[in-house]
Amino acid sequence: MYGYASHGRAAEALSLFRELHAGGRWPHAFDFSIILRVCASLSNCCLGRELHCFCLKSGYLEDVFVANGLVAVYASCGLLRCSEDVFWGIRQPDLASWTSMLSALIKNGFDEKALWLLEEMARDGVQFDAYVLSVGLKASSNLNCRASGVQIHCLMVKLGLNSHAFLRNSLLEFYGRL
Repeated sequence: MYGYASHGRAAEALSLFRELHAGGRWPHAFDFSIILRVCASLSNCCLGRELHCFCLKSGYLEDVFVANGLVAVYASCGLLRCSEDVFWGIRQPDLASWTSMLSALIKNGFDEKALWLLEEMARDGVQFDAYVLSVGLKASSNLNCRASGVQIHCLMVKLGLNSHAFLRNSLLEFYGRL
């Protein structure tokens, strides 16, 4: 299933998931995390909600990878409130959790909220990576917010992340739009 999903063969991954379940094998958290990513790539809200119910029944919603997958599914369907509900229900969100929620906000046009969430991450002591900073720059660029973009640029330098090519491209886009 992972092989199919990671090579863009969503239909085959879904089919295998259904075969496993129909054959009496109860899926594990890892299976759910994979198939939820497939649902997100297809923006398949119906199956996503169905899997959400399975995860609740089975207790897999406590698994951070499963929860992150649900955040991605709901975001891909434009159901940001559902994404937020799942995200805020994660007991100890990891960097991927925060990144999933940030991406969901940006994807759905909530740039101000994304910058607010970035501040929350900093308050919670989450270590930023290059991708998180690029998302922050995207939000700053979309809002034409020079102050936050410059702060992110300074943080990039401070963290030694200014050598990442995609992050430099994000900086070019940010400064180019001012």
